[in-house]
Amino acid sequence: MGFRVMFCVFGLLLLVTLLDANSAAEDRCTSYNCKLPDCRCPGLNVPGDFKQDEVPQMVLITFDDAVNWENWDFYRELFPPDLSRLNPNGCPVSTTLFVSNKYTDYCMVRKLHARGIEIADHSVTHRLPN
Repeated sequence: MGFRVMFCVFGLLLLVTLLDANSAAEDRCTSYNCKLPDCRCPGLNVPGDFKQDEVPQMVLITFDDAVNWENWDFYRELFPPDLSRLNPNGCPVSTTLFVSNKYTDYCMVRKLHARGIEIADHSVTHRLPN
């Protein structure tokens, strides 16, 4: 056999061995030998014996680019000035805006920031490094 053929056969055998080892590792993961918080077996069961409706959820909301009249009504509806949109724990819903410089109205950005919205820099020019 040529070197390339032997190399390809060796690579294929190694891949099959690794896949078989991963499969065997999945078979060994049980509630007896895998305990939270150090280990979690894959599956559909809810961890920590929580009821499904008691599991805390985290949703991250982010937007990028300009803040201006084209999207102002959307932001005002999603994040009302009176902070009336609340999480189940009573905390106001918030977000992070990744703002770019071009076409941004910074008076609007200040108003959104005053509502507790985090402001981050997206870019000034959207140009990639050369």
